[in-house]
Amino acid sequence: MFLRTRFLFFCLALPLLTKCIEAEKPKHVYRFDFDNEQQAQQVLSSLSVNCETPGSCPEASGGLFFIETTKSYYSTSYNGGTCSQTLIAPNKVLTNRHCLPANALSRGAACANVTVFFPATLNKPVEKIVCKSVLDLSASYTATDSMHPDWAVLELVSDSTRNPVSTNTDGIPKDTVVNAFPVYYSRTSIQNNGNSATFSITGKIRKISCTSKMNSAYSTYYVHAQNPLVSLVCDTEVIHGNSGTGILSADQRLMGAISMVVKKNESVGFMGESLSLDNKYAGGTNAHCIANLNQQASPACAFDDKNERQSTMGAWFAMIYAKQVQTPEQEKYESLLAEATQVQWEDFNINFINSIYQAEDLDDVAQVMSLSVTETVVQHDLRNRFPKTPRCISVALRTSGPFVFYMPGFYSNYIDYKMLPSTLIVAPLKPSRLSFSTRFDQGSNVFKARLQRLDAGKRDELLQLNEKIYDEMGDCLYAKYSFYCTAFFNEGRKLDQLLDPNSTDSSLYFNEDFIDGNTAGGNEVSIPVCED
Repeated sequence: MFLRTRFLFFCLALPLLTKCIEAEKPKHVYRFDFDNEQQAQQVLSSLSVNCETPGSCPEASGGLFFIETTKSYYSTSYNGGTCSQTLIAPNKVLTNRHCLPANALSRGAACANVTVFFPATLNKPVEKIVCKSVLDLSASYTATDSMHPDWAVLELVSDSTRNPVSTNTDGIPKDTVVNAFPVYYSRTSIQNNGNSATFSITGKIRKISCTSKMNSAYSTYYVHAQNPLVSLVCDTEVIHGNSGTGILSADQRLMGAISMVVKKNESVGFMGESLSLDNKYAGGTNAHCIANLNQQASPACAFDDKNERQSTMGAWFAMIYAKQVQTPEQEKYESLLAEATQVQWEDFNINFINSIYQAEDLDDVAQVMSLSVTETVVQHDLRNRFPKTPRCISVALRTSGPFVFYMPGFYSNYIDYKMLPSTLIVAPLKPSRLSFSTRFDQGSNVFKARLQRLDAGKRDELLQLNEKIYDEMGDCLYAKYSFYCTAFFNEGRKLDQLLDPNSTDSSLYFNEDFIDGNTAGGNEVSIPVCED
């Protein structure tokens, strides 16, 4: 189910956190210019790569080098670039689209100006193999687009002698530890024949370890194991030239490819605040969603970064994953739970939650993500908000007449969010409670409970407050300075006070989160009698 709630509007800011990348112009490529074609060929012939730790490189990990010729009316210029790549079949490698020269940015294009190379390993010699054609690649994108799937599969003119990596297209769950073996390049100036300056390129393959993070400011699109993008926090720097390297599982199977990096001291802005990052953050493309690797991709792989709904939904889901319960708030929740002595509680029961809330927007959400993705994420949200649900009500209350019982839960407080140096967003959960008017039904021998509502006047006040917050949020979203967000935060704190468990009618305000926009909130639900 998808919660259609006005109290969760804060998440709409998150699309601003996605990073833009230069496209069709290799921003994350280690680039250099040549004086002429002869110099370019000299650099290619002398280029070398080895393992930083001898014997530690997987056979399938290597580098990529291209030479690009640009002709104008007045002159011809030569430039080149290097990336990383992974051997996925004897004559195929996986890299990034943005690691290709302009003449190779289409399916079926010839790519003889691209060379892949592998270091010597314990069992294999150095190899350099020319590219034959581009078998497949991700869609084009522009410099104004946000993070985007970025991959290319290249066919080589001959087979490699080494063993290709096997693939794992199940998807990448959050908090998965993965490894990568990118090439770190360096340039050294040398003298050629004692009179003309040139240079050489060398590379070292280094093992890095990364952890996938769904609640990262780096990419709010990564909200499910089978989404097209993944965000990674790594144990060492990720720099230009690392693009295209394979993301490997613990058993050395290919799960995706690194395609985006964060520059050192790059700033992430959110709600009038900014955070300066180091360069240990990377974005990647999920192998599950690479068509050439997986013919049974989830509908969640559909990607359209111009779809505002998709962007907003991704941001909303990212904030769901970012929720945390702090110790004082947990203690307050446990206290509320203990007060409701007439009810025996059980761990989260999705059937009970479904019985009091019926989302109307599920079809809209399903247009953006697959049903399984939607259910997975929203049930995660509900489980956070309602870790305990009623199992039964005390038999002693059968003769007490109508009564009210309270079901403790948490609401999402984005006013007090934090953005951690790891780029993770933490949005605290605060306790409140739903109130049910309840009666015993003699004929069915169950208690019948119905969510209570605010009166019309207070509902109007709540609606007006939410409208003000929504309007003020627009000024805050694009703000670089915190004073633009003052009104937004002030109105948000008023809402926070209304939802406080100790405030008058707080439970009814919380009820509106469930009732507004659906019909199930007005229905009676059945709760068994505790016979013991």
